[in-house]
Amino acid sequence: DTTNIIWSDRPRFIWQGTARRIELFASGSQKPLWSKTISENDKSVLYDGEPLQPGQRYTWRLSTSSEGDNFEPSRTFRIMSSPERDKIAADLTKLENQLKAENATAEEIALERANYF
Repeated sequence: DTTNIIWSDRPRFIWQGTARRIELFASGSQKPLWSKTISENDKSVLYDGEPLQPGQRYTWRLSTSSEGDNFEPSRTFRIMSSPERDKIAADLTKLENQLKAENATAEEIALERANYF
């Protein structure tokens, strides 16, 4: 399974090239859940719709026209399930508390949190 797993229920979409419109679909739906016209100079956009649901799969696609035709291939992702997210949050809290007890600097803590992934 090559589906990306996303932590945030309000992800930032990033791409290369020129795009004028983005659309987001819930898995299996033909009607966009969210769409936005974007500047052709933009290379990212923050999702600003209703929070996405944990465990749910979504598909997003870009169009090179503001009318919503000429779509690039779509990409699929899944919002991390609540148990997965809770485990990671607990692991990170435990790691941070351990590092604080060892008098680690904020930079060292940030690096170890990044290394967790």
